Amino acid sequence: MDVFVPNYETVPGQPKDIDGIITVDTQVLTDLVNVLGPIEVPGFGTFTTQKDVRCDCPQIIYALSEISDRPTPFVRQDRKGILGPMMRTILTKAYTAPKTSWPNLFTTAWNDVQARHVQLYFFDQKFQAAAETVGAAGRMQMDPKYPDFLAVVDANLGGAKSNLFTTTDITQEVSAPSNGTIDKKVTLTYKNNHAGSNCNLEAGQLCLNATLRDWNRLYLPKGSKLVNSQGYKTRHV
Repeated sequence: MDVFVPNYETVPGQPKDIDGIITVDTQVLTDLVNVLGPIEVPGFGTFTTQKDVRCDCPQIIYALSEISDRPTPFVRQDRKGILGPMMRTILTKAYTAPKTSWPNLFTTAWNDVQARHVQLYFFDQKFQAAAETVGAAGRMQMDPKYPDFLAVVDANLGGAKSNLFTTTDITQEVSAPSNGTIDKKVTLTYKNNHAGSNCNLEAGQLCLNATLRDWNRLYLPKGSKLVNSQGYKTRHV
């Protein structure tokens, strides 16, 4: 956020009197629609979480990609303009949902926060402290009972949505303590068994599954030393 906010403030037309920033991912959208049921956005159609075989993902995810990412022979001024009306529709449906739906709705929202699908950043330190307390500020806290900390973070820096099709397997091999230290071997295996998309702009097709340009980060306990690494085209320690 320390990098994002100064750049956001230079964008013409954006409001300046904001209280903070809330980030959500597509899992939150899918979970909300799972609870609330299909949503109809005027001018755009109906969206559900039923599996779409074209991406092996929820229909709402594929439909949003179609609307915002499919190449067009003209310049679209507001290709993600659906997001505002969609969020208003979801909020309205949540506010008017029967009380019997509220427990499931709150539980789903809380689980998404704890799973880091929602992260909060406030300028007011009291609000930020509250977000930190409930684990909603994105900070990774090491449990003092388990100091052998490992966090694997991936970010898709490519223009396609290849991470939708990619699965990850993580294994760890830990040696017995020797001279006050242990050696750990972490193996990350990424697999994409789906057919690639036709990403030729002239074809005008939706480019979802292309090369995954992944920014992969491993967070380890302070004092850890990297002995060796393989499989990276570019590596920074």
